[in-house]
Amino acid sequence: MPKKKSAWACRDICKPEERSSVEDMRWQEEGKLELILENKRWNRIKTNNEAKKNQN
Repeated sequence: MPKKKSAWACRDICKPEERSSVEDMRWQEEGKLELILENKRWNRIKTNNEAKKNQN
């Protein structure tokens, strides 16, 4: 489990737009596809929330 925590920390520090599909492929090869998908889903939720804030 600690591995997953450190992976999350890394993904939080890196800005999503700065991450390449090559990095995503590397994560996928390491068996972290689930983590990538969850992270992308979270980024989408975060982006949607920020968009809602900006509309107000």
